[in-house]
Amino acid sequence: MDQTKTLPPRSGPGAPDHPERRRRLLVFGLISALLVALLGGGLSLVRQHSLREAHRRDEAAIRRGRALLELGRPDRALDVVGPIDESSPLLAEALTVRGMALAALDRVEESRQTLERSLRVGPVQPMAAKVLAAIYFSRSETDRGLKLLRLASQIDPADFRPWFATGKVLMILDRPAEAADAYARALELHPGDRDSRIGLIRALVASGDADTATPHLEAALRQGPNDPEALALAALLALARGEPEHALDYADRCLAIDPSRSDALLTRARIHRAFGRADLALADAEDAVRLAPNDPAALNFLALAEAAAGFSERSQATSARHRDLVARIARMHELTDQIQANPDDPEPRWRLGLEALEAGEIELARQSFQAALALQPDCPPALQGLAALSHPIPALPSSPDSP
Repeated sequence: MDQTKTLPPRSGPGAPDHPERRRRLLVFGLISALLVALLGGGLSLVRQHSLREAHRRDEAAIRRGRALLELGRPDRALDVVGPIDESSPLLAEALTVRGMALAALDRVEESRQTLERSLRVGPVQPMAAKVLAAIYFSRSETDRGLKLLRLASQIDPADFRPWFATGKVLMILDRPAEAADAYARALELHPGDRDSRIGLIRALVASGDADTATPHLEAALRQGPNDPEALALAALLALARGEPEHALDYADRCLAIDPSRSDALLTRARIHRAFGRADLALADAEDAVRLAPNDPAALNFLALAEAAAGFSERSQATSARHRDLVARIARMHELTDQIQANPDDPEPRWRLGLEALEAGEIELARQSFQAALALQPDCPPALQGLAALSHPIPALPSSPDSP
């Protein structure tokens, strides 16, 4: 019969439960842990050094890109910040430089997309907000632009420029009371800024607040006694106060310095009419319309001056021009409202471009057509509109019987 041979248990250092074996295993474990710690720490130090070097390179590239933008080399700025990695902590700043460079190269749609992404990555960037706001305004998206200007003013509360830009946009939107508030804030932040003061005066005059405008006008004339814009506003205010002689003096001084001031010509035309000088009123009104053909007030006064001078047919034709202009402005405002409500619809954009083209507002027409093509690259009316801008049709000669 088979008998199983039983081995005696191991009792030497090789036994699993022998103290010496346990000691060796413990030592081996400690050495392994120490090696892992040392090697891991070394790798971590290497990685940290690599990250610091990459950060320094990115910082230097962004500084160089900004400097190239200031030097008027947006193409080089794009090349410099291009290699910055998507994982870089400075990606938002790099995107801002890219967006500004693209805008300078007139690649507006690419700039818009890049700056929008930049603000999503890093919202605390006043420059990105300001440049993107300007792009939105060029696309007739005024609500978006105003929101970004507010963001820029919150990020950098000491900067007067977002408030100044807000005032300009609100004046274009025919909201002079709000514009006056924005200009006042800009002037508060930068008391010596001439443009903010002039903007405030103009907004206050448009709001019918001549009393509040007067001390600001006096300060503007002290700051620039021969400033034609301040003199033109002084003429307008003096006429509003019932001081036609002072108004005429200011208008004459303004036009002696800058004969192209259509606002001063219109004010002087009104003064001449008040004094019964119909021929001088007509001459100034004609010059004002020649310099500002899309100014409804100038066209309206020209029609009145022509009628007063006995040119009834010319007056009727000018009145018709005035009505057409007012109707076109109303249509353009309506289209702008449609763009605000439906920013992804190309139709109101190319329609606005056509209206602007007819009015001779070439830059607005170009921007509107380009914005439509950004939404619909094969949009026929936008393509045709841009082609018309590139190859304008010569105007037909006037009829000898035309007024």
